[in-house]
Amino acid sequence: MHSPGFAPLAPRSARWHTALLAVLLPALTAVSASAQETVFSNFDLAGWARLGVISLSVDPATGTETGATAREAHFVRAFDGDRTSSVAARRPGPLPLAVDFEPPQVLRRVRVWPDGPDAFAVSLEIVQANGQRFAAGETVIDDGAAAVFRLLDVECSRVEITVERITGAPGNAETDGPTVTSVADIDISGRLVIEDIALQDVPRTMPEGGGFPVRIVGRDSFGGRPDLTAQAQIAATPARSLALTRGSRAVALANGTIALAPVLGSLRGPELTTAVLPLQTAPPAPTAIPGTRSTWLGLQGEPPFQILRRQVGAKSTQHVGRCDGDHFVDTGLAAGRAYQYSVRRIDRFGNPVSAPSREARVRILADAPPGHADAGRLPTLVVIFTDSLQPGEREAIEESIEAARGFLDRHSRGGLLVDTTYLPLSGPTPITTGPTMAGIEARLRSHGIEDDQYAVVFAVADDLSGSYGGFTLLGRTAGAFGRTGTAPTPDGALGPDPGMAWAFVHELWHVIGLQLAESAGLPLQPTGHFADDFAAGLLGPEMQRPFDAGDLWDGQAALLSRFEAWDRVGAPYRRLIEVIDRDGDGLADDDPRLPLDERRLGSDPTAADADGDGLDDRAEAAAGLYRGTDPNNPDSDGDGLGDGDDPWPLDDFTGVIARGPTLRRLATLPTTARPDAPSLELAAAWTEQGLIVSVTADGPCDVFLSLDGSGDLGPWRGRFDTGVEGAPAGDVWTGDQRLALRAHHEPRGVFVGDRRVPGARVRAELHDGRHVVIAELPAALGPGSPSAWVPPGSPRSSGLQLQVGTVIGLGVVVRPARADDPAPFDPWVNGADGRPAWLSLFEAHRLLDAVLQP
Repeated sequence: MHSPGFAPLAPRSARWHTALLAVLLPALTAVSASAQETVFSNFDLAGWARLGVISLSVDPATGTETGATAREAHFVRAFDGDRTSSVAARRPGPLPLAVDFEPPQVLRRVRVWPDGPDAFAVSLEIVQANGQRFAAGETVIDDGAAAVFRLLDVECSRVEITVERITGAPGNAETDGPTVTSVADIDISGRLVIEDIALQDVPRTMPEGGGFPVRIVGRDSFGGRPDLTAQAQIAATPARSLALTRGSRAVALANGTIALAPVLGSLRGPELTTAVLPLQTAPPAPTAIPGTRSTWLGLQGEPPFQILRRQVGAKSTQHVGRCDGDHFVDTGLAAGRAYQYSVRRIDRFGNPVSAPSREARVRILADAPPGHADAGRLPTLVVIFTDSLQPGEREAIEESIEAARGFLDRHSRGGLLVDTTYLPLSGPTPITTGPTMAGIEARLRSHGIEDDQYAVVFAVADDLSGSYGGFTLLGRTAGAFGRTGTAPTPDGALGPDPGMAWAFVHELWHVIGLQLAESAGLPLQPTGHFADDFAAGLLGPEMQRPFDAGDLWDGQAALLSRFEAWDRVGAPYRRLIEVIDRDGDGLADDDPRLPLDERRLGSDPTAADADGDGLDDRAEAAAGLYRGTDPNNPDSDGDGLGDGDDPWPLDDFTGVIARGPTLRRLATLPTTARPDAPSLELAAAWTEQGLIVSVTADGPCDVFLSLDGSGDLGPWRGRFDTGVEGAPAGDVWTGDQRLALRAHHEPRGVFVGDRRVPGARVRAELHDGRHVVIAELPAALGPGSPSAWVPPGSPRSSGLQLQVGTVIGLGVVVRPARADDPAPFDPWVNGADGRPAWLSLFEAHRLLDAVLQP
């Protein structure tokens, strides 16, 4: 039998310091399971906050601070639960933080990290357990340093910290309103009574010579989980089978099974085993596609991989990166120079687990070929926590995110190429309540993901606490998470899980509007919550941003097409990808790395406008929300109007509503673009008293009408103040306030949401075996959006603006009428087979504009 040995981990004076080289010590003796040990260590602030041992507070904004300034006086996140970050807060002027302890605690040190490289004044006051107060000190720090206060084992009940930014770094000066002070982190250390300890993240297997970062976590007398890596030791069996190196990393010295246990004085934690295995067979050599400055490598086998590069003629190889998927882009290469690439598999700790592959030789292009372009890509890691999913769900998620990639590519006209890598992770989903991605960040770090390796991290699980975007993690990487959304989508248009596609597109827009816009030097962009954007002034004529779009998918497409600076997005977001686009229309000729190219669109790669209709091939691809027009047919919808001159090239829509009682055709299905659609006809008329619409179908149906009475600024223009407190009204009826026209079953009538519209009438007729729903909508139709927040001074409207020249925006959804309908006011109902029972006459969420004529 081999006797065990143990190695102490040297204490660390700060989070960025590393441990000294450890030494193996003599054998251990048995210890009592009921033992306790007293240590001085960092408190588990996140755990103690959840357990009620401590509480965090900040003084509220003063009464003189209003509007956006007052809203900034809040915590961004408090005690978010990762191993180092404890709190983040911001407010204008001095920022006072307080931490209360119940019961009182013995303190030894308090450290505070203000957020940013500016100069900050930091002071600390202590309230002792007996109620007496004393000033523990004040200091000025800059360049991202921490303010450190050392105490003499003081028993205290409260810590009061005041931070104030006193100078701004170049480019960080605040010019509007008071200076905002931000605190990124605090930690507090003192006396802890430890009741048990455990090793964390020990791999089940390691390659020979491999290792892993040591982390030892305790359980203190309050139930917190402090990090005790600096105080504890590791016992290894056989003795001398493990070494500890600089950085508190354990390295295997021999093959076979090693048993490991943490030790702290009289405490010994549970034993874990790891098997040290020989190196695996090398993966296949990569395939290489050269550019003028980069090489695209295609990889085979199970990731992650280490990428190795050797300049032809050199003896040594260079590690150039880590890859968690099936491709890697190496950049910054010299034109005309030859390189050789090999790969080897690694584990999550960076240990090589296989021999290197054979080398693939590639020569970087000396001259740019015809049509050479940099399409720009946004490397995005999609993290899927698989334990939360049902069988088959992961495949549906990935397919729908790939469909969402196509949506983003089309509507940004190729400006936003999302380069996805999928990373399935087993185990529980990290906590995201807050919201926070700190737990997700900690899991990714433990898996080996590096800072700025990706531009975006998007996390998916069934048990996330909602959907949010706009985080920063892993250095400057942008973050978002989500699982589903409330944007109904035509069946199959965006994969088998369109809610997933919507969550991905919508939350990614938050990333674009925040981090990408900032890196491009742009002001804050609209959020995609359109009513709020209009109220806040981010959309509308006052910002020179007239926004004519429907809600949800149509609004998202408009935001993507309006973003002004895809080519100005900076590091670490926009990365290089070299493509060939001979006709310069923004579509690569034939490139399977991209969501769409000329070959798959069916267009001519040598002609920017293959059918000569006035729409180039990239515009043809983006003509519809979910699909494009035919690049080889100058009239895709067959209405006699060329695609380049047709505002609605996918819809047979006249765009004209005539005055008088006679209904005239406005739109029909099927069309050349939608030949398999059921037969529908929309007709309309108007008088000064109201708007008349009819829908003709093959069977009895309910009609759901989205209506924009102002027509030129989309559905958010209608959030008007009627002058009655709490009762804004408008000329817009969309979203939850769309009009329901029910003529076949109870409840019969015209409804806004679930409220009957006074003065509106609806009836059903039968003409030549076809069913017709006819509705008369009064001019004073409002209110359309009674729950909207209306800014002071908003214009007022009493309802429809029915006069010659007015533009009316229309969207129509129909579904079969049902007796005893359980959801009479919800248009997005699925049938018994789980597939959508509804049909949108136009693309769902798109409003088409019709002008009122004499």
